[in-house]
Amino acid sequence: MPDSPKSVDLRLPTRITPCSIVNAITEVRFQTDQSPTVVPGLIYSAVRERFPKQTDLPHAQIPDAARATMPELRYAPTVVMNGEQLSLHVGPRCLFLGMNGTEYPGWSAYREMLTWVLAQIRPLKLVKVPERMGLRFMDFFTNPVQECLQVDLLIGGKSEVARPLQIVSELERRGHACRVQISNNSVLASPTGPKQGCLLDVDLGFGSDSQLFWEQAVVLFDQAHEVQKEMFFRELVRPSFLATLKPEY
Repeated sequence: MPDSPKSVDLRLPTRITPCSIVNAITEVRFQTDQSPTVVPGLIYSAVRERFPKQTDLPHAQIPDAARATMPELRYAPTVVMNGEQLSLHVGPRCLFLGMNGTEYPGWSAYREMLTWVLAQIRPLKLVKVPERMGLRFMDFFTNPVQECLQVDLLIGGKSEVARPLQIVSELERRGHACRVQISNNSVLASPTGPKQGCLLDVDLGFGSDSQLFWEQAVVLFDQAHEVQKEMFFRELVRPSFLATLKPEY
């Protein structure tokens, strides 16, 4: 059951300690007139100043004609370009920014890099039709799920949330399609060794008008980020657990 705090604070924290975010992804899936084989190279030539290290991913070995017929691979990246804090994953029909094994730099830094990447790519005229935009955050907690998240699973009227489980829910929040996945038996690799705990994965999908994509893209990601924050702090994290994370406002 959700906590019942004495009063509701309408503010959203700007920082928690320790930061629970282990990955954050801004994604654009698109149609293009360019040959699938040249898209990654064109993008690399435009962004290599900040993403100088390029590596092929395993999916690059599969011919695009075959990947295009597989729903699970059609939008899979074939190349990763690594920068200092973030990495840019690129495929014939997709690109996304993800964390590069470092700490989450904060939305302001993330937004600045996203703005820069889109500015470099825009002159290439690769994005003919934006098919899907997405903002995905993954948070990891070493606490049991029943301590940190407002979630429960009842079977026969009895809570089973303390057992190993995976929950997937499709929701809608302020016009965004939200996919929430929770696993309470996840293992996270870390410099100090594997950690076991609870993984919260929230993916928000949304669209953009093709004619206004370049003008709207960053604004739409900002709006999705606000929806993410509202869900995380008001619907998903228990107020009693949030109080232990030294929230700053």
